[in-house]
Amino acid sequence: MSENRIRLSQIYKPDVSGLVEEIISGSSIIGPSGATGPSGATGAAGPSGAAGPSGATGSAGPSGATGAAGPSGATGVTGTSGASGTSVTGPSGATGAAGPSGATGPSGASGQPVAQGSDKQVQVNSGGATMIGASNLYYNHSSTPNELHASGANVKIGATGIIESTGGYDAYMYIEPTSDDFVIRKSNQTHQIIIDGDVGNVGIKLPTGTQPTYPLDVSGEALFRGTGSQKVVIDHDADGSEILLYNSAGSATAKLSSHANSWVDNLRINVATVTGAVPASATGAGTSGQIALGGGYLYACTGTNAWGRVQLSTF
Repeated sequence: MSENRIRLSQIYKPDVSGLVEEIISGSSIIGPSGATGPSGATGAAGPSGAAGPSGATGSAGPSGATGAAGPSGATGVTGTSGASGTSVTGPSGATGAAGPSGATGPSGASGQPVAQGSDKQVQVNSGGATMIGASNLYYNHSSTPNELHASGANVKIGATGIIESTGGYDAYMYIEPTSDDFVIRKSNQTHQIIIDGDVGNVGIKLPTGTQPTYPLDVSGEALFRGTGSQKVVIDHDADGSEILLYNSAGSATAKLSSHANSWVDNLRINVATVTGAVPASATGAGTSGQIALGGGYLYACTGTNAWGRVQLSTF
């Protein structure tokens, strides 16, 4: 302001510099800044200080409540389809030569599609096709254990052995699991053919569950045939057993009985040993043809309970 101004022309010149210096140093007047000098070269960076420890992670805050779902927007209107353009069909090319015809597949039932095998079966049909049509031979993987069927021959190989269905009854060939025996039988029979799995004995017509006790164990009668009418018959009845021998003409010529007379036609004996009790009297029990030897006598029965004897002498 005007009251602070000093007229320098009124001051004695030799004292001006000192007075001006005092005024400047004692006042708050700042002169204009001078031009910035050029920057000096940047010194080398000092080493980085050690990183301070990380602070503990704070606990997560509670989740906010889920807001209500907003209303569904209105369904937009379906636009109409545009008009179809018309395509121009070009001319047809020439027809190529026909390829060879494939083999004719099996026909299905009238009005029905051709049957397919399941993904657990492999089928081979009479027409040679695989997995098409009614099966003639197929492996059934769905059974436990698996089975091999041959339906054309009514044969199935599976868990219970080899099974053939004939006339409404099944025929079985299998290994008995409890005794390890090989069995052949039909489902409607209580008898069987069996081979003992331990010693190899063979049983014929044995009741189911019975094991053979001899190398050949036959239940019931037996017949052994020759090339003609000759044969050997082993028979049983309530009183005992018999063996009959037949000649080539079919006539019985010998009989061995456990309970009745035994006889042989046209018998030739080189040496015979006669054993048994002699009759107590001429009317002792006997059948015509019987002989007995004892006490120096040879006894012969000439009729029912009728005996005669001759005394033997030395020679």
